[in-house]
Amino acid sequence: ASGQVALNEHGQVVGAGDLAAQARQAFANLTHVLHIAGAIPEEVLRVNVYVVNLKPGDWDVIRKEGAAFFPERNPPAGNLVGVQALPRDSLLIAIDAQAAQAELERLGPDRVSEFPGEMMKPVRFAEH
Repeated sequence: ASGQVALNEHGQVVGAGDLAAQARQAFANLTHVLHIAGAIPEEVLRVNVYVVNLKPGDWDVIRKEGAAFFPERNPPAGNLVGVQALPRDSLLIAIDAQAAQAELERLGPDRVSEFPGEMMKPVRFAEH
Protein backbone atom coordinates (compact mmCIF):
# COMPACT_ATOMS: atom_id res chain seq x y z
CA ALA A 1 0.00 0.00 0.00
CA SER A 2 1.21 3.50 -0.70
CA GLY A 3 1.39 5.80 2.25
CA GLN A 4 3.39 7.19 5.10
CA VAL A 5 4.68 5.17 8.00
CA ALA A 6 6.55 5.94 11.23
CA LEU A 7 10.05 6.23 9.80
CA ASN A 8 12.40 9.10 10.59
CA GLU A 9 14.75 10.80 8.13
CA HIS A 10 17.28 7.96 8.64
CA GLY A 11 14.76 5.23 7.79
CA GLN A 12 14.46 4.08 11.40
CA VAL A 13 11.13 3.18 12.98
CA VAL A 14 9.92 5.81 15.45
CA GLY A 15 7.96 4.60 18.49
CA ALA A 16 8.31 0.82 18.21
CA GLY A 17 5.33 -0.72 20.02
CA ASP A 18 3.64 2.67 20.56
CA LEU A 19 0.67 3.34 18.25
CA ALA A 20 0.31 6.98 19.34
CA ALA A 21 3.98 7.76 18.64
CA GLN A 22 3.84 5.97 15.29
CA ALA A 23 0.61 7.74 14.29
CA ARG A 24 2.14 11.11 15.21
CA GLN A 25 5.24 10.37 13.07
CA ALA A 26 3.19 9.04 10.14
CA PHE A 27 0.98 12.16 10.17
CA ALA A 28 4.10 14.36 10.37
CA ASN A 29 5.58 12.50 7.39
CA LEU A 30 2.30 12.90 5.51
CA THR A 31 2.33 16.64 6.20
CA HIS A 32 5.92 16.84 4.94
CA VAL A 33 5.02 15.04 1.70
CA LEU A 34 1.99 17.30 1.25
CA HIS A 35 4.23 20.35 1.50
CA ILE A 36 6.68 18.89 -1.02
CA ALA A 37 3.73 18.43 -3.41
CA GLY A 38 2.61 22.01 -2.78
CA ALA A 39 -0.45 20.99 -0.76
CA ILE A 40 -1.55 21.43 2.84
CA PRO A 41 -3.45 19.13 5.24
CA GLU A 42 -6.65 21.15 4.71
CA GLU A 43 -6.62 19.98 1.06
CA VAL A 44 -6.71 16.27 1.97
CA LEU A 45 -9.96 14.76 0.73
CA ARG A 46 -9.52 11.16 1.82
CA VAL A 47 -7.32 9.28 4.28
CA ASN A 48 -6.91 5.53 4.59
CA VAL A 49 -5.34 4.24 7.79
CA TYR A 50 -3.99 0.69 8.07
CA VAL A 51 -3.34 -0.62 11.58
CA VAL A 52 -1.67 -3.90 12.51
CA ASN A 53 -3.90 -6.05 14.74
CA LEU A 54 -6.54 -3.32 15.03
CA LYS A 55 -8.29 -3.13 18.39
CA PRO A 56 -11.45 -1.16 19.31
CA GLY A 57 -9.56 1.58 21.20
CA ASP A 58 -7.04 2.21 18.41
CA TRP A 59 -9.33 4.61 16.54
CA ASP A 60 -9.42 7.00 19.51
CA VAL A 61 -5.59 7.03 19.63
CA ILE A 62 -5.29 7.68 15.89
CA ARG A 63 -8.00 10.33 15.87
CA LYS A 64 -6.31 12.18 18.74
CA GLU A 65 -2.96 12.23 16.93
CA GLY A 66 -4.54 13.15 13.58
CA ALA A 67 -6.39 16.09 15.10
CA ALA A 68 -3.15 18.09 15.18
CA PHE A 69 -2.80 17.76 11.40
CA PHE A 70 -6.31 18.10 9.99
CA PRO A 71 -8.84 20.93 10.32
CA GLU A 72 -11.30 20.43 13.15
CA ARG A 73 -14.38 21.64 11.26
CA ASN A 74 -14.09 19.50 8.15
CA PRO A 75 -11.88 16.41 8.54
CA PRO A 76 -11.29 14.29 5.44
CA ALA A 77 -13.30 11.17 4.65
CA GLY A 78 -11.52 7.90 5.12
CA ASN A 79 -11.26 4.29 6.11
CA LEU A 80 -9.71 2.49 9.05
CA VAL A 81 -8.52 -0.98 8.10
CA GLY A 82 -7.06 -3.68 10.31
CA VAL A 83 -4.18 -5.56 8.68
CA GLN A 84 -2.10 -8.54 9.69
CA ALA A 85 1.25 -6.90 8.98
CA LEU A 86 3.09 -4.03 7.30
CA PRO A 87 6.39 -4.22 5.35
CA ARG A 88 8.52 -3.91 8.51
CA ASP A 89 7.83 -5.97 11.61
CA SER A 90 7.87 -3.05 14.05
CA LEU A 91 5.50 -0.81 12.05
CA LEU A 92 2.00 -0.52 13.49
CA ILE A 93 0.39 2.04 11.17
CA ALA A 94 0.44 3.26 7.57
CA ILE A 95 -1.51 6.26 6.30
CA ASP A 96 -2.24 7.14 2.70
CA ALA A 97 -4.04 10.23 1.53
CA GLN A 98 -5.45 11.89 -1.52
CA ALA A 99 -5.50 15.65 -1.75
CA ALA A 100 -6.68 18.20 -4.28
CA GLN A 101 -4.77 21.39 -4.73
CA ALA A 102 -6.76 24.51 -5.43
CA GLU A 103 -4.15 25.82 -7.87
CA LEU A 104 -6.24 28.63 -9.30
CA GLU A 105 -7.06 30.04 -5.89
CA ARG A 106 -3.35 30.32 -5.09
CA LEU A 107 -2.41 31.80 -8.45
CA GLY A 108 -5.05 34.50 -8.48
CA PRO A 109 -7.59 35.50 -11.12
CA ASP A 110 -5.01 37.11 -13.42
CA ARG A 111 -3.39 33.72 -14.15
CA VAL A 112 -6.56 31.61 -14.59
CA SER A 113 -6.19 31.53 -18.38
CA GLU A 114 -2.88 29.65 -17.99
CA PHE A 115 -4.77 26.61 -16.66
CA PRO A 116 -7.96 26.27 -18.72
CA GLY A 117 -10.49 23.72 -17.54
CA GLU A 118 -8.44 22.51 -14.58
CA MET A 119 -9.69 23.75 -11.22
CA MET A 120 -8.39 20.97 -8.99
CA LYS A 121 -5.36 18.73 -9.45
CA PRO A 122 -5.44 15.32 -7.66
CA VAL A 123 -2.30 14.25 -5.85
CA ARG A 124 -1.53 10.65 -4.82
CA PHE A 125 1.08 10.14 -2.13
CA ALA A 126 3.54 7.27 -2.17
CA GLU A 127 5.78 5.95 0.60
CA HIS A 128 9.05 7.87 0.98
